[in-house]
Amino acid sequence: MDILTAFGRAATTYDAQRRILIPCFDAFYGAVPAILSPRLAPDSGRGRRVLDLGAGTGLLAAVLLARYPRLAVTLIDGSPDMLEQAGQRFAALAAADGPEAAASKEVARIVGDYRTLDLRAGGPWDAVVSALSIHHLTDAEKEALYGRIHDALAPGGIFVNADQVAAATPALEGRMTVDWEDAVRAAGLPEADLEAARTRMLHDRCATAEAQLDMLRRVGFRDVDVWFRDRQFCVFAGTRAEPPAAVPQPESW
Repeated sequence: MDILTAFGRAATTYDAQRRILIPCFDAFYGAVPAILSPRLAPDSGRGRRVLDLGAGTGLLAAVLLARYPRLAVTLIDGSPDMLEQAGQRFAALAAADGPEAAASKEVARIVGDYRTLDLRAGGPWDAVVSALSIHHLTDAEKEALYGRIHDALAPGGIFVNADQVAAATPALEGRMTVDWEDAVRAAGLPEADLEAARTRMLHDRCATAEAQLDMLRRVGFRDVDVWFRDRQFCVFAGTRAEPPAAVPQPESW
């Protein structure tokens, strides 16, 4: 089963399982708006543009818009079924908020492969974010994508990736997998749903956090670091450098 089929089949149940499948759900997703806070807090994100890669059902975008309702967010995902769920999510939120509040929320949806789409279209972006998507790429694809993200950001813009990462050794990887399975079973996940999650995990191509920080540095990001980690769930970020300030020149006589 290819990755789009696997995630398309899970589209209608994907959100309901997130809190079980991600035991650190609140801290994991909550780290992303916290990292963005210095850039967005003064005006709740007014006029700021955010690109969400592998956006799925819009779960991360909803977390961001709950904190910064004036963001203009663009979602990219390869699964039309996932983005259909995202559309339903934001339509429901708009209806609940009322016409005036809904008018302040801008969410665009693009079906496509972010490995090949021109990420600069619609930019430059103040932030590019992603959650639980990039770990499906090979290491070479990850680094190439990170370079394209860097080039699509406005100067001073930030990239935040909330994703699964590999452990430093195979022994630690095995331990983390066992711990995760124990945790989701204890939370009540049925065995059939765990097996479906394992099927989707066949598409995982996780890299260590350290390897990905090095990738970010190589393509030009600065201030690169891990902001949150709970075993395989990790949030890391990097910033595109601001252009150097112009040096005042003496007046000519």
